[in-house]
Amino acid sequence: FLVNTFADTADVLPGDGVAQDEAGRTSLRAAIQEANALPGQDEILLSPGIYTLTIPGVGEDGAATGDLDITDDLAIRGADTGITVISGNRLDRVFDVLSGTLDLASLVVRDGLTSSEPGDDMGGGIRVGAYGQFRAFDVELIRNEATGDGGGLYNEGSSSILASTIAENTGTNGGGIKTVNGILDIAVSTISTNIARAYGGGIADPGELVGEVNLRNVTVVDNRAGLAAGGVDNSAGGPFAVFNTIIARNEAPIDPDVAGLFQSVGHNLIGDPGGSQGFGNPGDIVGEPGAPIDPRLGPLEYHAGEFPLPTRVHALFPDSPAVNAASPEGFDPVDQRGVPRPQGAAPDIGAFELEVGEIRGIKFEDVNGNGIRDFGEPGLSGWIIYLDANSNGVLEWADRDGDELWDPDEGERWTWTQADNPETANIDETGQYVFGDLLPGTYTVREVLPAGWAANNPGPEGYTVQLQPGGMTLPVPDGRPALGNNTIDNGLPEGDPGHFSVQLGPGGTTDTVHLAGTSTVFEYTAYLDVNAQGPNADLGAPDVFDLQDIGAAPTFVAGNFATSQATITPSTGGQIDVQIQVGIIPGTSALFTIYDFTASGGADLRNSTFWQYLDSDIYSSGDDELEVLGSVATNDLRLTTVDPTTNIRETQMSFPNLTGAMLSGWAAQVYSDLQDNILSDHSGRRIHGHSRSRR
Repeated sequence: FLVNTFADTADVLPGDGVAQDEAGRTSLRAAIQEANALPGQDEILLSPGIYTLTIPGVGEDGAATGDLDITDDLAIRGADTGITVISGNRLDRVFDVLSGTLDLASLVVRDGLTSSEPGDDMGGGIRVGAYGQFRAFDVELIRNEATGDGGGLYNEGSSSILASTIAENTGTNGGGIKTVNGILDIAVSTISTNIARAYGGGIADPGELVGEVNLRNVTVVDNRAGLAAGGVDNSAGGPFAVFNTIIARNEAPIDPDVAGLFQSVGHNLIGDPGGSQGFGNPGDIVGEPGAPIDPRLGPLEYHAGEFPLPTRVHALFPDSPAVNAASPEGFDPVDQRGVPRPQGAAPDIGAFELEVGEIRGIKFEDVNGNGIRDFGEPGLSGWIIYLDANSNGVLEWADRDGDELWDPDEGERWTWTQADNPETANIDETGQYVFGDLLPGTYTVREVLPAGWAANNPGPEGYTVQLQPGGMTLPVPDGRPALGNNTIDNGLPEGDPGHFSVQLGPGGTTDTVHLAGTSTVFEYTAYLDVNAQGPNADLGAPDVFDLQDIGAAPTFVAGNFATSQATITPSTGGQIDVQIQVGIIPGTSALFTIYDFTASGGADLRNSTFWQYLDSDIYSSGDDELEVLGSVATNDLRLTTVDPTTNIRETQMSFPNLTGAMLSGWAAQVYSDLQDNILSDHSGRRIHGHSRSRR
């Protein structure tokens, strides 16, 4: 059934196969009435918007008035885009599952309120009877109230909750959920900010009957109870298995987090165990009564994910004890948002998997003052680089541990730039810095300028970095700004092999593009989106590099990505010096592959640590010149001028050391012919002339 109205109206004739009210519309209530009357499973599709119950009446079980009664198998799906809400309007509970199975996905159930009639006062949002079943995926069950038990959900049958949030509900016992029989399975979900007037702020199984409960990768925090068990109450002592779950930061006069007997499957974080039993198995992190463990969680708020409905979760801080502390086996493959697990060395405990990034760069002396790092300009160690959290241009710190020392983890984050490590003979780390374990967001990177020094590029404003989770590391080298209109997306969406769009601004400036890879496992394709229309339909053939359209020669700063089938042509009446640059941080191991590549106007290769050319052409426009500056290069290329007799063809060249006059490691594969070319080490020494070599 496709609902086409937000009005709450009844079906004219349930069972006739047509869900229509008197006006010919298909309302949610009419569709449910028709689904109850028809045998077999039915499905209802809802558009984005709010479906509000407005027909009063309690104690009726045909979905004609009050709550929406379910007596047969029914699936209700919210929209793939936008937010779909079903509101009880505090008129009655929202759903009453008497029999059959109710399957909800990608929607919000809110504002239910039970009557105070005995027997009808349970389950403010949803009541599942002994013969009913309930399944929820990507659902928010929020702001419901029961005058009796089970503010959000009252379960007597079988309920399964996945990737959902139960929050801000109120009941006498079980502010979020009350279960008294049957089975309750909850996985990768959040139970938060619920209130019980008596027992079990989050979940209550207090003893009338014995049920079975299973929690897996669940976060149960910030719930409250008036008497005891602010988080979870299992006074019944029945089977209650807990695995990879956080139960902490809840409140109650007695047993603030847990009460009763539990079966720990391991790798749980229990803030205050109180008088409970069962925790302490391998991997469990358990506080002491009266001395709880802080789970280090953010507030309940929306975080982007892969599922249609954005549900609220508690993000882990990077220093949370739950990070990388879940079991390496048996964990759910994604978190509540759909983010793959694990993101780190091991999965995280609870419903949220932490995604972090890093900012790294190098501080160097800009000897010639041109705003970029040229070959031979030294790195600077012992400088303070900091993240200016309040953007006031001043490094602020707090002496939290009282030792009167200025520690990097107190106040705004800061670090020293490194000195060279003598144990790494072929790598110079001087000037390098890195900030790791950063949450996604916007950061301002600044330096503390010593006396006698002047900031060149960037100026005192520093760098503003939009850090995306995971994916690539964005380098922020001092003295190398992104000029013009550069936009850099350094995130790797799920299922995306890593295509990064960089748009250069018009005008006569030279734009600098910063891209850096962190692993050779991925292949990164970079292209110039000249017409701002996105990549070509065939991702294997990126946009043509047409410099006539942008009026400026691009400079690439890159690592671990490949450009494919790209042609660089000079603008009319002149030669363009194409500069391709790798290895911003000295000694970094960057693999840069160019294939099917044609450059008109020569090439100037700088600071690379490993180059690989596959079946490529570089055309000089008269000055037969290939400069390899401070590089180690492995080539399979053709260097061709207007005169076709001058070329380097299918030749491998190795330049392990160009800091002096030495050129070594030359090995010709088939035939090489160097004529009127220049190989330079950028120190004034050149090899210039004609040579031939045959294998």
